Amino acid sequence: LVMARTTAFASFDWVMAVDFRFFSTMWGVWYFSGGMTTSLSFVILILAALRLSGRLTDCVTKEHFHDLGKLLFGFTVFWAYISFSQYFLIWYSNIPEETIFFAVRLENGWENMFAFLAFGHFIAPFFILLIRNVKRSTAGLALISIWMILMQVMDMIYVIRPMTGDAEGGGGFMTIWLDIAGAAAVLCLFAGLIIRKVGASPLVAVNDPRMSEALRHKNYV
Repeated sequence: LVMARTTAFASFDWVMAVDFRFFSTMWGVWYFSGGMTTSLSFVILILAALRLSGRLTDCVTKEHFHDLGKLLFGFTVFWAYISFSQYFLIWYSNIPEETIFFAVRLENGWENMFAFLAFGHFIAPFFILLIRNVKRSTAGLALISIWMILMQVMDMIYVIRPMTGDAEGGGGFMTIWLDIAGAAAVLCLFAGLIIRKVGASPLVAVNDPRMSEALRHKNYV
């Protein structure tokens, strides 16, 4: 409950409030869906890197990656559902305070990113993650995770950058390096924290009564 509230209000204050004219009752859920997709992608990448370094080889198996792949697939669909629902409700109600958000993003070149996000954030990963072998492949799932993180970064650019350009939503492309630097800074800080934690504490829970059950986990679907 605390996470749901803080995530929603953070998205209001940090993202939606950049354009004072716009509001959406689905904004918190939309932000949460993208955050969950990115979080799962990071978990997959961290586990893949640990296995590549020789750690957790007996604890994290293809079965666990399979489950993570199914979760990533589910939240990919959830993101698409929430994004379409938000677009549909704004289009249907036709309130100027809401429609301005999409009006400025369907011109001046932003419409190309709109189409690319529909394909790259949903259609392509949807069909790829349907394949069982991809979800059970550490390398394949890691590549999809990298792609999903890039799509989330592009989604944030698509949402935020038109608000910081001119009144028609154009501009912003000349300062795209700020988006790259901002995202890279956060990722580097997070990577540093993870590396520090990995070397300072055990990676497997000690005396966990359900550990043996978790290690015997199997996927039948």
